Amino acid sequence: MASQAMVVFGFAVWASIAVVNNIHDFKGSAYAVGGTMGMGLLDEHPSVSTPLKRRRLSNPLWSRLAVALIAGLQLVIAVLLWASGAWFLVAEPEIAKALATLGFAGLAGLCFMFLLGGMWFGYWIRQDVLQLTHIGLLATSLAAIVMMQL
Repeated sequence: MASQAMVVFGFAVWASIAVVNNIHDFKGSAYAVGGTMGMGLLDEHPSVSTPLKRRRLSNPLWSRLAVALIAGLQLVIAVLLWASGAWFLVAEPEIAKALATLGFAGLAGLCFMFLLGGMWFGYWIRQDVLQLTHIGLLATSLAAIVMMQL
């Protein structure tokens, strides 16, 4: 149970920092997301010729909406994980694990959103490290879900 609580608290802190970062530097986050959605890296030398470029979204409104959605989901995930941690502290592991499972399922869903959005905008071509980060975070969140079932 202690290892489960450690994972929950670790991810609660991580999700909280992610929310704070996205709110504190909303403009920077929207710029970064807009870089992926606008597919500008595909135009850098050497330019990548692909019909996927027809999908680019250059209007900053789209990246602002995306970051608002991301921050909202991260906030829900953080709240679920902090609540889970509180239940671990008062020795109610069944409630704690149920809340943690919801939080980690939300994180897995967010990771799928990143992966699917990235796939749509061809981020594997020039942002492969970002894609690998999302895959690693997805794998970790799925492992945490399994851990909460023990």
